[in-house]
Amino acid sequence: MKKTISIIMILLILGVTISYGGVNDPYRNGYIEGYLKKIYDNKVKIEEYDGTIHEIELARNVVLKIDDILVKPKALREGMEVYGDIKGKRLISLEAYSTEKLGYISPQSKTLRGVVKKVDRDTLSIKLITGEEKIFFTSPIIIVNKNGENVSLDTLYIGDEVKLYFDEYDTNIISRMEIRNNSVKVKDIYKAKLVRVDEIENKITLENIYNFTDGKWNELKAMATIEYDYDTPIYLKAQSIGKDKLKYFVGKTAYLAVEDFFGQDKVKKLVLQEKYGRVYSDKIRKINYFSDSLELRNNKNLFLSEGTIILKDGRLVEKSIIDDENDALIIADGYKNSLHASIINIYNTSINNSNIGQKHIYAGRMNRIFDDSVYLNDFYILKNNEWYSFRTKDEDDEKRLYYDEDTKIYNLEKKEIISPKEFFQGNFSVDEDDDEIDKKKLKDWYSYFYTDGDRISVAYIMKDLDSLGKERITTGQVGKVEDSSSTGWTLTLMNSKDWSDHKEKWIMKNSTINMNLEKAMIVKNDEIITPDELIVNDSLYIIRDDYDGKIVIVK
Repeated sequence: MKKTISIIMILLILGVTISYGGVNDPYRNGYIEGYLKKIYDNKVKIEEYDGTIHEIELARNVVLKIDDILVKPKALREGMEVYGDIKGKRLISLEAYSTEKLGYISPQSKTLRGVVKKVDRDTLSIKLITGEEKIFFTSPIIIVNKNGENVSLDTLYIGDEVKLYFDEYDTNIISRMEIRNNSVKVKDIYKAKLVRVDEIENKITLENIYNFTDGKWNELKAMATIEYDYDTPIYLKAQSIGKDKLKYFVGKTAYLAVEDFFGQDKVKKLVLQEKYGRVYSDKIRKINYFSDSLELRNNKNLFLSEGTIILKDGRLVEKSIIDDENDALIIADGYKNSLHASIINIYNTSINNSNIGQKHIYAGRMNRIFDDSVYLNDFYILKNNEWYSFRTKDEDDEKRLYYDEDTKIYNLEKKEIISPKEFFQGNFSVDEDDDEIDKKKLKDWYSYFYTDGDRISVAYIMKDLDSLGKERITTGQVGKVEDSSSTGWTLTLMNSKDWSDHKEKWIMKNSTINMNLEKAMIVKNDEIITPDELIVNDSLYIIRDDYDGKIVIVK
């Protein structure tokens, strides 16, 4: 006993910090943030914001960044604020924040991390990592970064993980926001048998693993071991299960929402099945938050709880996001009339992620073209997944849209991007009073315009416009993109849904869809991209004429 006391006395005299592995232990949480104290050849010393100091070994393939830019270890400087992801006992990534870039917030200003729970124009509801939910405000000059690039605020989704920066300590107005990249998205939903729990390494072993693709469970692999975090939610219906109790459920079927964590599966949420599984794809007729229940159009009634895995736009969201008339895939657990929703995947999607966005798609005849604007006659606008027609001969009723030097204009006939000057000077609209029109065989061209408000971001111009009545709206994920020698660029779309005007709902397809992209307008982040730039699992919003893709928007 005296020897133990003496050792503690010596440590205190030497000023050595003693850290305890409690709830906030970075090894349990899977991340660490604070200040960089020192960097060695294969490890770093980091002081957490609460003053606790850790020496952590660097993984062999550690990813190092400053302001989202890849750097070598020698570029890091002592005193920088840092955020690191931990796997096992090693840092697999470390990002530092400089004091030299636009949007830098001084060390005295506050930063907060959390998940977006609600978006209402300039108001955001954020659930902080402390569990507290708070309201924050944006302004027209807010700086938003994602993947190291400046993006518009309307790229934000409910369920996104964000880091908020503030210029003043006591303000709730966000000056800068960093949106975590697509790794925040749920990679897949698994159904599997739980066969082993390793509480020391925070890992579970599964067998008979299935994923839900194209309307049915498909066998994925025989066995796998997957990591989970100390705070990963685990439920049996509405009952929260402690990590120390999970081993008692070995042998049960589990549903897992998994993310891609640096190339490895990681559990974001786990729900144990109590009785029998049922699958429904239907419209939610009514939801009652007081009784935590919902009724489907087919008259089935189900309960939901904090244990329900709820997905929208590939992100985990809370039950408050569910609305009457939502279309959804529901995987239920129970028997007869006692059904609990284990998974709810909401289909509803549109061009805009939230009411912040003002993105529109127009189609029509270009009647007049000026050096900064275009007038559309006999035009259509896509609203609520349907084309609405505006046919007129009165110039006062034409739609005027504006373009500028940053507008991307693609001539579909020549398959080339043209400049705004070439667009203005070209014969893409004609003067009906010109007697030479018939001799020159000129006529107005047609276009698809992808706009932000009344500003054209991307334009596809063509001599003739196909019948919009044959087109349908489809959503899904990229399964494969290949360049065929016979048909050109072809997309294989999985987990696809078609919008039905008649039934007024999204209907899941039971197989993949093959689609030609040779004449498609493909838009990502308000820019034209080529088919080979599509990435597997990209979420797409598509306007297509059966096999032929017309407009593809990467979500």
